[in-house]
Amino acid sequence: MKFWIGVVSNDHVKIGIKEGFAQFGHGKLSPIKRLGNGDIIIYYSPREEMNVKSLAIKGFTAIGVVEGKIPYNPPGPARVKVKYLKTKKYLHIHDVLDNLTFIKNKKRWGILFRRSLFEINKQDFMLILKNMVDEEIYKQPKMLFSLQDVFLYIELFILAYTIKFFYDVIYLAYFSPLRMIPGPKHFALTKYFVSKKHTNGMRWKWLQYELFPEYGPVVRIAPQAVIIADPDMIKEILVIKDLPKNQKYDQLRTNLSIPTLLTTRDKTFHRKRRQIVAPAFSFKYLNSIEPLIHNCVKPLLIKFDEMVDQNQNIVNIYEMIHYCVLDITGETIFGGSFRFIETGNHPLPHKIFQELRRMIKLGMFPFLKPFIKQDPYILNFMTSLIKNRRQEDPERKDLLGMLLNASERSMSDIELHYQAIEFLIAGSDTSSFSSAMTMIKLIQNPDKLDTLFKEIDESFPEFNIDKLPSHDKLKHLPYLNAVINETLRLHPINYDIGPGRITIEDTIIGDYFFPKGTTLAVNAYRLHHSSKYWGDDVEEFVPERWLNPERIPKDCFLPFSAGTRNCIGQNFAMMVIRIIVATLIQKYKFEDILNQDMDIVHYLTPSLKTKQYNVKIYSRN
Repeated sequence: MKFWIGVVSNDHVKIGIKEGFAQFGHGKLSPIKRLGNGDIIIYYSPREEMNVKSLAIKGFTAIGVVEGKIPYNPPGPARVKVKYLKTKKYLHIHDVLDNLTFIKNKKRWGILFRRSLFEINKQDFMLILKNMVDEEIYKQPKMLFSLQDVFLYIELFILAYTIKFFYDVIYLAYFSPLRMIPGPKHFALTKYFVSKKHTNGMRWKWLQYELFPEYGPVVRIAPQAVIIADPDMIKEILVIKDLPKNQKYDQLRTNLSIPTLLTTRDKTFHRKRRQIVAPAFSFKYLNSIEPLIHNCVKPLLIKFDEMVDQNQNIVNIYEMIHYCVLDITGETIFGGSFRFIETGNHPLPHKIFQELRRMIKLGMFPFLKPFIKQDPYILNFMTSLIKNRRQEDPERKDLLGMLLNASERSMSDIELHYQAIEFLIAGSDTSSFSSAMTMIKLIQNPDKLDTLFKEIDESFPEFNIDKLPSHDKLKHLPYLNAVINETLRLHPINYDIGPGRITIEDTIIGDYFFPKGTTLAVNAYRLHHSSKYWGDDVEEFVPERWLNPERIPKDCFLPFSAGTRNCIGQNFAMMVIRIIVATLIQKYKFEDILNQDMDIVHYLTPSLKTKQYNVKIYSRN
């Protein structure tokens, strides 16, 4: 640490204090290069301004500590960052002149201050310091000199972290037991490579059509992460061992400090939260809400009828089903339809899509949290919905009602808000995608559509908009279930890496050894699309395969995951899909429009990239 006198007019000192920098000699680089981290500068100001006619100061005006050793602002004035101390107005030179040892000639003292920067000793510095700062600061001078130590500790920490980082990288890549698992070699060095591929929502294509075909069903995709598409290993991970979820789920929370049913990693918390909401997905409750689902499907039928009557025969089936499922979610879970079908375009679906992208980005790059702010729209939407519900119908028995009751016993209001948001996002997005893809696959395969229509028409000979097909009958229609299962096989809710579980101790699964702390990602999409299990027609839409149980490979169909963390809403989803698909097929004829973009993007859930699939629609009457 060194002590310096810098000679600068007082108006320039004020600028330096305001903006946190120092410069000398009209911005010359050479004085700045003499300074080091932790050095202390005392400013001496001959005058208020550089103008010789300005007010004479002839005193010390500021004290600062150098915080950066690298000059900046080239090619402009050379500067260095400085943290300034709180001082008195200024200290006149004559108040300390007689005691300053660096001034030998007390009569011609001004000659020394013709230099822009010069060094002084600690004794003179302490003398000036004592007369410029408050007594409390002076009594604790160590505070002024700790900055250099802080920088030293930071540098040592960075050095130690760097050494450990490279040790971990080298060990995990070349000496860890995971080195025996196949995969791209550079992916073993850092998780950055696999994360970067997810930014555009198309990583799933690379996984399914490049990674698995080249390396097989067990692939290392990061230093401590393996993706698995083997049915026996998946069953052991999800069901037999029931491994806990990995740390990535923490980053998927809308609020990092508040766990939810989906994102919690704590098994006890999950069991208790699931007990709270399970009654809202029981068969008894689902039977009671069927009329509510019908009431949300009817506006869709009315909308389609109006379009057909006006010869507007082209409809975006993907969007309309999405709106319908959102209305069903609102009516059956949150106490009232959102009326998307009737009102037309609404910002909520787009806001949900944006929130899914934000959650995934934070899951990949947590350090971006300060820069990727949450849009308050969904939280405000849910807050308003909950407030209205409490005021208007607090006793209604649905999922929101159960959460409201729980908030009075074991859930805070903020926990209630974020749990409700999770159901809104996850429930509506997954069911709408599955319903829409089922309709699209049928329309693309008119022979399958005709077969399904005959089955529905035989079960419900007369269509009545006031009495839509009952789910009690629909759930027993073999071909309808076959169509839905085949769609869920080809288009599962998870295209991408899949649910991540973590080993809490050294573990052997199948023929592989996984050290403690290894993330094991289950990939249902690859399992569903493997010709090894499903045959040569694996990529074809063949509902008939489900009519012969012997054709279905064991443990190779996971549309709703498996084990204790399976999808709590699977029965609700199947009910919604059956009612929507059966009703539309019975009432309308559909015709495909060829050469449309069917690209899928997957962030937290899959969706059509264009959010659009147009079809021609005609009334069957």
